Amino acid sequence: MKQKILEEFRKTICVVHPLNDAEWELLSENVLVKQLKKNEMVHKAGENISNFVFLVDGAIRLYFIHNDKELTHQVYTNQRFIIDLISLKAQEPTLFYMEALAESWIIEISAEFINKLLSLSPTYEKMARVMYENAMFEEMYRVKELLSYTPFEHYSQFMSRNKELASQMTQTKIARCLNIAPETLSRFKQITQ
Repeated sequence: MKQKILEEFRKTICVVHPLNDAEWELLSENVLVKQLKKNEMVHKAGENISNFVFLVDGAIRLYFIHNDKELTHQVYTNQRFIIDLISLKAQEPTLFYMEALAESWIIEISAEFINKLLSLSPTYEKMARVMYENAMFEEMYRVKELLSYTPFEHYSQFMSRNKELASQMTQTKIARCLNIAPETLSRFKQITQ
């Protein structure tokens, strides 16, 4: 299975910029492939972040706790990097929890190794720039959603994007992903039935 996960990772990043065999070998020999169980934490608030996480398959929720309440920043699904850049760059403990919402496969790459790659080859530099731009676009779109969507619109979007994932989750977990009360989720479900 680990080989299949690496192949999926290679396919995804080669869409951004092709890698020759030597470039791929250098990268693939320096990554860690991990399988996560449902509800397993990748990291918790208070930990120092030193790795980039690439979600190959599954779903991960990034959230923090404010006034004893879990607030979901984003639910990420397949084929993307997930990282708390503030923690990584400032070398401060993260404020976020990163939790697998379903069985998931991730690839971890140390920030130290990423920096080495960027200095070795313009291929990796271009790839990193494009991926960073894509991630920034997604984050800005998420901010727009958070600021302009009603709770019902958030619910509708989440359910249309994550139908299969939602079928594997408890109602409480879905409500947490949407930053709403379980009772509100029940009302939304009644409206859509």
